[in-house]
Amino acid sequence: MDERKFLNAILASQRIYCLLACFTVVGLSITFPVAGYLDGPPPAHTGGFGEDTCLECHWDHELNNPDGTLTLSGIPNDYLPGQTYQMNIMLNHVEMRRGGFQLTARFLEGSDVGRQAGTLRPFDAHTTTVVGDTSDVEYVQHTTVGSTLLTPGLANWVIEWSSPVTPTSPIVFHVAANAGNDDDSDLGDFVYTAQLTVGRE
Repeated sequence: MDERKFLNAILASQRIYCLLACFTVVGLSITFPVAGYLDGPPPAHTGGFGEDTCLECHWDHELNNPDGTLTLSGIPNDYLPGQTYQMNIMLNHVEMRRGGFQLTARFLEGSDVGRQAGTLRPFDAHTTTVVGDTSDVEYVQHTTVGSTLLTPGLANWVIEWSSPVTPTSPIVFHVAANAGNDDDSDLGDFVYTAQLTVGRE
């Protein structure tokens, strides 16, 4: 092999090495953030009051695909001030193998519009609470344990909400949820949103 061919072979091997290194870095940048959200998304991803949803990362399908459902239950249409209620968040999709959610409760109108309404608390180890980075709004969401499913295609979380003692307006609950396929990527997942508005008795 002459000197020119030898140098060309070295350059070619260096280019292959660089390409492999770049693909490895890109692959790591895609996988790590997804794995990081097993214990819940960043605050302010419920879809309410102009917030993002899980669709910001899990964008492979349109929002609220008709093959699944997201429902809220347990809070009466007219609540009693200063009372504690258990709320159920239920997510269904036949392809779901791991699930997650984030929910908040805020005043719908008036001088306190968009502010925290009442107090959200975890019911068990499947949920936790976080506070917004730029506000005092509280969010309740899944934990790593809470992202696992007892039954394929069905996720259910229970949380507690204590209503405000002196409410100033109707209250709106916003929730976003992700029906994930558990493939360690942000592809193939289905994102849903729902809201519930209640007033005082």
